[in-house]
Amino acid sequence: MKFTTLEKILGTLCLALIVGFLSKPPEIDYVEHCEKPAETHAILPDLKGSDTTLAWLQGIYPLFNDAYFENKLPQDVEIDLLEHDPNSMATTDCTSSNKNCKIHFNYKYVVAPRNAELTMLHEMCHIPTFDEHVPGASGQVALHGPHWRICMLKLDIQGAFRYILIDGYSPREAQLTVFQ
Repeated sequence: MKFTTLEKILGTLCLALIVGFLSKPPEIDYVEHCEKPAETHAILPDLKGSDTTLAWLQGIYPLFNDAYFENKLPQDVEIDLLEHDPNSMATTDCTSSNKNCKIHFNYKYVVAPRNAELTMLHEMCHIPTFDEHVPGASGQVALHGPHWRICMLKLDIQGAFRYILIDGYSPREAQLTVFQ
């Protein structure tokens, strides 16, 4: 019996579907190796459908400082909505690392809580690395050097971005209770 190309393709697809249904999905084993996930420190915005506010932005800074930076960042960072450059979501200014720091958010870009949280973490990494100088670099490359990148990678390892981008899409009641 001779099969046409279309019949071969359909046969292959059917076989793949059958194998897919019968095979056991892979188990995720990283859960067993974690003692305490960073998600327990995750911030759940409770804005009841409204936009982020300056008070809310000022409130998540100390929570993130505690959860992800071991309270090593200064407590007195000024946070405002005075960034008006249409190309900037936010900027951080310090007189030196950890000294007299201000984070200026552009409200246009931080109306959504998840975007505001990601932007806050990004800017918080600028505080301990404010004095970092990247030889021969200019612009954004100079501002986002190796130490700043390490700070962002540490946040990623702690699960900060995972909660905001992945786990945060489910309501509090639906979160896994494996670690409780």
